[in-house]
Amino acid sequence: MRKLSTSEDFFKDDTLSANEVLTENQTLASPSKQFELGFFNPSNSTNQYLGIWYKSPSKTIVWVANGDTPISGGNGSLHLTQGGVLVLQDGNGTDIWSRGKQSTNASQVAILLNLGTLIINDTSTGVTSWQSNYDLSNTLLPQVYLGYIMLANIVNIKMQLTSWKSETDPSPGGYVYKLDPARLYELVIVNGEVVTFRSGPWNGSHWNGMPELGDNSLVEFKLQQGDGSAYFSYYPLNPAYIFRLVMNPAGNLSFLRSNGTSNWEEFQRIPPANSGPYALCGPYGTSNGTTCTCPDVFIPKSPNDWNNMNFSHGCVRAKPFNCTTATGFVNISNVKLPDTINAKGNSSILNLENCKMWCLVNCSCTAFAFLGSQGCVGWFGDLIDTVKLLSDKGESLYIRVVALSPPPPPSPAAPASGITATD
Repeated sequence: MRKLSTSEDFFKDDTLSANEVLTENQTLASPSKQFELGFFNPSNSTNQYLGIWYKSPSKTIVWVANGDTPISGGNGSLHLTQGGVLVLQDGNGTDIWSRGKQSTNASQVAILLNLGTLIINDTSTGVTSWQSNYDLSNTLLPQVYLGYIMLANIVNIKMQLTSWKSETDPSPGGYVYKLDPARLYELVIVNGEVVTFRSGPWNGSHWNGMPELGDNSLVEFKLQQGDGSAYFSYYPLNPAYIFRLVMNPAGNLSFLRSNGTSNWEEFQRIPPANSGPYALCGPYGTSNGTTCTCPDVFIPKSPNDWNNMNFSHGCVRAKPFNCTTATGFVNISNVKLPDTINAKGNSSILNLENCKMWCLVNCSCTAFAFLGSQGCVGWFGDLIDTVKLLSDKGESLYIRVVALSPPPPPSPAAPASGITATD
């Protein structure tokens, strides 16, 4: 293997070719020189990591290769094998991390792109066999995908953010931010198997439970979907700023911007205000972030607990319904729609009335919502984590109930006391 002559020569290059070695005093630089790839040590630590960072401001780390396998004592090195596999070694020459697929083609190179991602590319075919986007750390950069690739009904690649253990320890923490394939294109924050926040379904322009993200003038959000795969990304609208979305150790996300020289400034936070704890109000309850209400013709399942601010048992119908009973719907407006873990979508339904009929003909449909260009969503089970939004940009949820009895006709008005008819 060949080491490049000086770090200065290597700093000007974005490519690591087969059998070249990147040592701890050298870096790859993206063509724009905005990003670098190399080795770093967190403050007050002897552990060494391979990472990618914004050069300015203040060498901001955006990707870490070996977060769970740090190099103790330094002297790490990175090389690309003749067969196209990236291999990270410690000071003793022991392999501690590798990515890529072994190939008989000798035209493989590793390239640091202007997007801040590292790829392994076959220069003869143009095929990319691996990219750092497949192993995201705690940061999502502009135009980089967060989502999943599904082949043969199996999720093969999960592109998701994982929090650091602390602000100075890049080993994996407890929180993950992902686009969940078990839901209808919802972003969720999970701590292990426990959901702590979800975005609500995508409505064509933004996530239903985060309308303020769609209102900002700094970035635009896009969701691409098809063939069982889905990808979320965001795109800068103001070229004066650079951006990053960071999964914090405390379990929330910060949207940050900088002009490249000043410190990072947070302009959005996820979860947003008023979201409250996940499933605060139990089945069928509606949260305002701190307290709960039941929909019309629903009552608290456990009134004593409800009065003591324990809403976890949720709400039940005051009058049970079944499919032999003529049914109607009660409408809750301006909400983050319930968890879509038990929901189904039908994008071919293009109006509210057909969406209603689609729900009515299915005995197990408990509620529906119409999301415009995204079509109809029906829920087939309890409604969990419905949240009343502060803004007026939520959706309308229609909950299936026994048809309400019409009000009785008004009684004839009696003559007023002391007044008689005159000729």
